[in-house]
Amino acid sequence: MRFKFTASVLALLVLLLTSAPQVMSAGGARPNDQYRAYLNALYWAKELRQFSPYLCERTRNNLESLSGQERQDAFKRWKKGYVAKFKLGREEVVGDLAFIEGTGIGLEYGQITPAKVRVEMIMENGTWKIKHQVWTGAINMPRR
Repeated sequence: MRFKFTASVLALLVLLLTSAPQVMSAGGARPNDQYRAYLNALYWAKELRQFSPYLCERTRNNLESLSGQERQDAFKRWKKGYVAKFKLGREEVVGDLAFIEGTGIGLEYGQITPAKVRVEMIMENGTWKIKHQVWTGAINMPRR
């Protein structure tokens, strides 16, 4: 009898440990974890739907309602805004809102530049979603 109880407890423990990554990605993650996951999805994305789940409902719905050339142009704009090597500077959670500040490396007009980011996130259905983000960096405009 004791063996069955111990085996049951061990089986439950193994089940909980193996499902922990899914629990974290489903919404238990911190805001900056979700932002990192978004950056990863954006980097590898071949179309909008591959990173749009990380965006707040309003933005996601607007993007997903686009079609044809508008959709392709929006995808290109989002991909162009990708910044690599994100490093968290600060994260602050206030209720259902979170604010992230960090740094990264951007590429614009063929120039690599240090960049800063400020992200506002909102909790939707138990998961942090990107409400607004702004990357800033200094580049020299190309001469025409």
